[in-house]
Amino acid sequence: MGEIARFVPRAEFTCKLNLEAYCKFNKLQLPSSIGPWESDIWDVSVTQKRRKEKYGKRIYFRTWQASKGNSTQSLGEPLAESFKSFAKAYLAEILRERKTSEMGRTLKAVQCLAAATEALRTPACISKVDNEVADYAAQLIVDRIAFTNRWNHGRELQRLIDRIKEAGLTEWKGDWKQPFKYQKPLRNDEVNKLSLIHISEPTR
Repeated sequence: MGEIARFVPRAEFTCKLNLEAYCKFNKLQLPSSIGPWESDIWDVSVTQKRRKEKYGKRIYFRTWQASKGNSTQSLGEPLAESFKSFAKAYLAEILRERKTSEMGRTLKAVQCLAAATEALRTPACISKVDNEVADYAAQLIVDRIAFTNRWNHGRELQRLIDRIKEAGLTEWKGDWKQPFKYQKPLRNDEVNKLSLIHISEPTR
């Protein structure tokens, strides 16, 4: 398998020019089997089949609120245009590099960051992402994600923000680390042990 091509920013470009180049680069890399770039619903089932994953999968480029309780057959409210092109470029990049079964968390990270930017910056744009926006997005994970799943979603947010900075899409250069602590999942035998609580024998 050949090396996966990755976008490299140009130092002389502004954030806006790097964003345009990033989107164009990843648009050209999108497999035709997934569907047209312009569509807000991508079918990645073929990609999954190639990687021997079990279930079919679609990616919906819509807001977090539109995802909640919405039929998987309808789009609902799409992501804002200022974020949608970036979201597609980022997901296209991730599809080349990782399992499609992880796309749900990846898209939620994009949705949280989009909502945070729209809440704090006018006009909302990926180039406006900074420490304050990242912290706001992390708080949205706290508000919307169960405690046991926050670390996984925080890790996706961390990857997303790191990539935005690496690709030269924001002027922000500061460090940011996702705030959630890793929660080790319990094995079945550990769960069984917790359910078997014995009264200790009296001391002799």
